[in-house]
Amino acid sequence: MKLNNICLILGIVLSICSKILQFRFKWLWGNILILPSAVFFVLAVLLYIPKYREFLYNPMTSKDAKIFALLCCLAVLSF
Repeated sequence: MKLNNICLILGIVLSICSKILQFRFKWLWGNILILPSAVFFVLAVLLYIPKYREFLYNPMTSKDAKIFALLCCLAVLSF
């Protein structure tokens, strides 16, 4: 299974669990659980882009690709 598919599945599962905890049980953890879900969705989108995968798997640019992914995740979490 590809890494982007794993990130997508984890994002969907965490999102569903978040909504169940929010609306069914009225727990605060439902609101908190949406944050890692958003991170997994961002990683799934990034890993889907072929140019980013080249950027990530190249030993010369892998550090820059990881920093870019971190900044993308932080940008999504800031909203």
